Amino acid sequence: MRRSFTPLAMLAICVALVACKENDGADPKALSGETIVSASKSPGTAMTTLSKIKCPAPPEQISRDIFVDAKGKLEGLAALPKASIEGKVSIVSKDLLAKYPNADKLHLATLVMSMTCEHLKNSSTLTDSERLDRVNQLNTQIMNFFTASAAPDFRARAAKVDFGKELMGMVHKQITVSREKSPTLYLFEPTCPVVVYVSTVLPIGEKSPLVSMKIVGQPIHAQPAEELKHRFTVTAPIFKTATDWVLDDTNLDMMARPGRDFLQDEARRGQRAIAAENFEAIIVMRAEKGGSCESSYYVDYSA
Repeated sequence: MRRSFTPLAMLAICVALVACKENDGADPKALSGETIVSASKSPGTAMTTLSKIKCPAPPEQISRDIFVDAKGKLEGLAALPKASIEGKVSIVSKDLLAKYPNADKLHLATLVMSMTCEHLKNSSTLTDSERLDRVNQLNTQIMNFFTASAAPDFRARAAKVDFGKELMGMVHKQITVSREKSPTLYLFEPTCPVVVYVSTVLPIGEKSPLVSMKIVGQPIHAQPAEELKHRFTVTAPIFKTATDWVLDDTNLDMMARPGRDFLQDEARRGQRAIAAENFEAIIVMRAEKGGSCESSYYVDYSA
């Protein structure tokens, strides 16, 4: 995904990387990019100094209600497994922004960074190496948070779904792809891992009565609490992979001949449509595990 960074986002990233300064009172704004690189090349030194970090103070301009709300939401952060910290910070940040839409984004980001840094700093169960790893994770999550929040209009129009309540835990959507149309799929904050793949490729104007449960196109994975943004271009190999898979007899050897012939004829017509760079495709979004899995999705053709 191509990202552009506003000064606000860049400042938030800077906070994550260098705002936890030493007790010597050095101004983090004075640290250069070269200094950050040299620290990353000397992990032993960086890890040792983490035990002495001074986290950025929460902004004075933030209201008491926001402060108490954020503190409650972030309780127990340091005890979470590694894979859960990013999602937790993302959810808390977005919850606060939604609940207090008039609050300054930089103040909210600084507040979350300050509290999260304190949690990690004071954890008695984490090594210096683990603290450093989590600070780096948080840096990535803040970056994702600011870039993902640039499309609130799509969130408002997105279809909500619980994959656990859908047939076989999946939802499918037919899209049109051509030289003029390169649709973008947005999948917002799934509560479980979700896999996205191409089931069928069709000539323009056709619909398929079948949706494959097998992953026939190159899969795309959406992680919990993160936003997936994927643009489908006319030359993307994911479509050819789907038709090639169906045309390989070894993949359909358990299917009766009439059904196999139907699918392979459809795949051959799909191949011709791909060659003409004007086709339709069925994309499938499926929870990788059973049980409840909520998210929302939207397909945008404006880009």
